[in-house]
Amino acid sequence: MVKNKKTQGEGEEILKAVSLQNIEIPGDKTTEVEDADAIKIPEVGTLEWSDYALSLFTAQELIDGKPTCDALRRVAEFVIGPIIGGCAKIVQSPNPSNEYTATVEYTVSFHDGQVWTSVADVNSNNCDPKFARFACAMAETRAEGRALRKALRLRKVISAEEPDDVYAEGNTVDNSKANSTQWLMIDNLCKRININVDKFLSEASGFKWTRKKDDVPYKSATIILSVLSDFQRNMSTIDPKFLGYDPDWKDEVK
Repeated sequence: MVKNKKTQGEGEEILKAVSLQNIEIPGDKTTEVEDADAIKIPEVGTLEWSDYALSLFTAQELIDGKPTCDALRRVAEFVIGPIIGGCAKIVQSPNPSNEYTATVEYTVSFHDGQVWTSVADVNSNNCDPKFARFACAMAETRAEGRALRKALRLRKVISAEEPDDVYAEGNTVDNSKANSTQWLMIDNLCKRININVDKFLSEASGFKWTRKKDDVPYKSATIILSVLSDFQRNMSTIDPKFLGYDPDWKDEVK
């Protein structure tokens, strides 16, 4: 009995020493709110908005610098709020008379009342042949991606599920130049991991960096994004000579 009283007394002393004010309650958002307040978020529709929105995607959510539909959905909910509904409507089913083209309209609804709708077409001419057999499903994904891009006001960005303009024109992607989405992601990744874009590109292989964006092939930009993504996952592999992000580099290249 004496031993139990001693244990009970020790427990009471421990309880007296604990202050509820010092306990970190799971789900407490105080710190997160303070951090969010410290971040200056650009106004929607401004020139800086696309850069900010694209910076919210992780490297794993990008394919050749283009966000996937799932990634667009996640970022849209983060920026705008919960998605409460998504409705797909088949406008045109694939059949011989329309060259097996599927047309789907997709509408996404947000908790705050915003509603965005877009339409997409899919056939063997604008889709990888092995996916063309799933034309309706591909068209739905593309249409949803477009609706989410509209909601996020991403004007010059296409989703990973959509074909490149050069693909539609019958050219091969490997022979094209780096597009605006790739340049935005190169800048965002370099900013995130503090890499000097000019120094890094000066030692890139596969092309000669002349401080002209048009001299960088699409394929090389894809490799650059892959390397930067690897750096982000393991920053200890970054050569110190590449460190020192310069925000003015974009104003100094053509």
